[in-house]
Amino acid sequence: MSRDDWLFDGGRRAIATERIYAMATELIVHDGLDAFSVDTLSARTHCSRATIYRYVGGKKDIRDAVLARTAARIIKTVRVSVEGRTGPERILTAIEVAVAEIRADPAGLPWSRG
Repeated sequence: MSRDDWLFDGGRRAIATERIYAMATELIVHDGLDAFSVDTLSARTHCSRATIYRYVGGKKDIRDAVLARTAARIIKTVRVSVEGRTGPERILTAIEVAVAEIRADPAGLPWSRG
């Protein structure tokens, strides 16, 4: 067996972590932050609660990570949109793009609820 196999280079953990976060995001979007549960996530990802906790942590850790990932994507989009702009135009563009991205992203919806 080749040592370049994805099972030996940490790829398996990275893939599993991404699948867990993707499903967590889907569950949060569908059911809301308050209804999110590790039990449901475990069932939907077909892995044990222990695996969930070992790879990504508990409920609060997962919810925080989903929101942080959403925020990071939005921030990246804002940074690209204001590149080369200065002064008030830069500020206004940043605000407009951020608000549009938050409203457009289902995982960003919890932030926009009052």
